Amino acid sequence: MARQEIILGTPPSGLGGDPPRTASQKVNFMTQELYEHKAQLGTASTANITSATDETYLGGAYKVTKQGDYGLGRPLSARAVSDADLPIKNNAGAAFHYLGARYPGTSDGALLTMGFNEQYAFQMFGNWRNGDLYTRNTAVGEERPKKWRKNYHEDNVIGAIESGGIIESGVNSYGGYTKFRDGTLLCYGEAQPVNAAPANATVSNQPTMFAHPFSTSTPTVIPTATPLSNHDHYGVIGINYGAETGSSRFTLFVRNGATVQNFRFWFLAIGRWKA
Repeated sequence: MARQEIILGTPPSGLGGDPPRTASQKVNFMTQELYEHKAQLGTASTANITSATDETYLGGAYKVTKQGDYGLGRPLSARAVSDADLPIKNNAGAAFHYLGARYPGTSDGALLTMGFNEQYAFQMFGNWRNGDLYTRNTAVGEERPKKWRKNYHEDNVIGAIESGGIIESGVNSYGGYTKFRDGTLLCYGEAQPVNAAPANATVSNQPTMFAHPFSTSTPTVIPTATPLSNHDHYGVIGINYGAETGSSRFTLFVRNGATVQNFRFWFLAIGRWKA
């Protein structure tokens, strides 16, 4: 109902005011409405609200969350934190994160922290400059979170290993190569040819460089010899790696048949780019 004002009348006698019964009725009606409304209130009506947008719950009575707390209902700029290592085991919510403990090479992004029972925590950090996502966690008994792990997708799987890619490939004057993050290296291309190989002779080509150097271990080379005149030949019969340059170049030996002819070679080399 609308508020019912009690008319007091003219002081000091109250002439023209509400008689006592009428005034009492108005009081009863309005207080009855107040108590009926109070009976419908929930527990939040008597709770305190949070005092900060990233207030940490440390036990005791729960508080009412305001719009914008923990990054909810407002842009994340309303909850800017400078360090992802603030007590994550008892903290939660999303935040704009721009300074400490982020993934190397990133500058800022969205940080989501989820904790459980002050013993476990999981964090996701999204780099809104390139869309990459990183995660880390901490468990009971651990004082600090584990290192950030980068999540891979179709746009960042292929790229320079040094920049975090899983598969790196390239082409140069020596052929092509594909590097894998685990250290595997593939090199392929055309080896140096042999011209005018004498009949029934074993000859070698000039050393061939790999498109990418292997580590100190000798790679496995799978060569293919193609004669340009006559298929009467024995093919590639040997490979030599120079003692000082075995990880970067190789020489092929081919046994020719009864006809003087030229040879072309292709190869696939498999090895390691790191130990």
